[in-house]
Amino acid sequence: MKRLVLAVITNWINSTSPYLDFIKNGSKYGHNISQLIIGYSHGCEKSIVEYLNRFTRVKLLKLPDDRKFIFQLKKLGLEDEEIDTLFNFKLFNKYKLIPYGIRRNSILMQALLLNPAPDYLFFIDTDVFPYILKNKSGEKEEIDFFGRHLEYLKKKGVIITTSDYSGYYIIPPMSFAGLKKLLLGLQKERAYRYLEDADSNITVLDETGPKARKTNKILGGNHAIDLGSFQDLPPYFSTYYFFHGEMVMGRGEDTILGRELAERGKTVIDIDTKIFHDTYGNFPAVPDIKDSDVQERFYYACLGWLGRNPFLNWYLYKDSSKQQDIYELRRKALMEGSKRLAEYLNNTRFNDLPVAFDEAYSQLENMKKFYYKTLKAWSSFKKRVYGKGENIESSTS
Repeated sequence: MKRLVLAVITNWINSTSPYLDFIKNGSKYGHNISQLIIGYSHGCEKSIVEYLNRFTRVKLLKLPDDRKFIFQLKKLGLEDEEIDTLFNFKLFNKYKLIPYGIRRNSILMQALLLNPAPDYLFFIDTDVFPYILKNKSGEKEEIDFFGRHLEYLKKKGVIITTSDYSGYYIIPPMSFAGLKKLLLGLQKERAYRYLEDADSNITVLDETGPKARKTNKILGGNHAIDLGSFQDLPPYFSTYYFFHGEMVMGRGEDTILGRELAERGKTVIDIDTKIFHDTYGNFPAVPDIKDSDVQERFYYACLGWLGRNPFLNWYLYKDSSKQQDIYELRRKALMEGSKRLAEYLNNTRFNDLPVAFDEAYSQLENMKKFYYKTLKAWSSFKKRVYGKGENIESSTS
């Protein structure tokens, strides 16, 4: 029987949800979840873990300084610098943040070091659930989450399966002169169609049925990996930068992974099974951009996209003149769009977005160095596990 492992990254372990929802979902449809790996960074309620252990074996990974895991990596032969790059993020002590890429790589490494090794690893986030929205009135339908992924994951050549979400979009509905400029500046212009009103902001079940297709877009909270193909996997990677004395985590650790797999000719399948994402934790309340908490979340999402974009554009466009054209186009759009947004919300904080844009771009060289260090350390980990690494030069040319 194939061994299935469920994995989650989080700051705190303080609830049985959604872990138990997915474990019970697997059991309902005949899938035994042999282990649950939770990578956490801030705190853990032991009573929660003890309860979860009644349903499956729970493996905790304390980021960034899990002594037992670091010992495992050292015993494997990794050097201190490689461990710091892939797991033991030193800036956590000061900023209490860990890049998303490091979090997911840590889980992936831990899964590979389990004995016996699992066959498939399923990533979920703490705000998703194993059902989909049937309609915009909020009616839900439970689905065979693991079975749907396995249907395609078992096909020859498929390395990852993924899908988008049902529920409210991460950007709430809003309408003001300059909205398109703002989205262009954030490199989120495709989001415009979701923002016109609450009705367009929510995704529900497609009644024509799911349509699986190849993709290069991976969703972090809804994807599964064939661990038998691990030798073909590049690492997750996300950036970080500093702005107003804060460390900001760039979004998109799954964005780079999807692009790299496509370039390597590996197959990722969008299974078109949109599990429910409770974006703001208060569904079915319609997200209101005038609400201060919603504005706060949107502000930091903007900072995260601005931290992703310099690296992503460097990765996508090797021609420096093309990169400069994109920089100028998006900066000009953001200057106008953020000013209009600040006026619309009566929130001057959004006037800072062009400053964050410039700060992120000024730190691109550091992002690139972090990327190359990650690739090198990842190759070393592969070599220690499988006796075979990869050519770093060819994978980053």
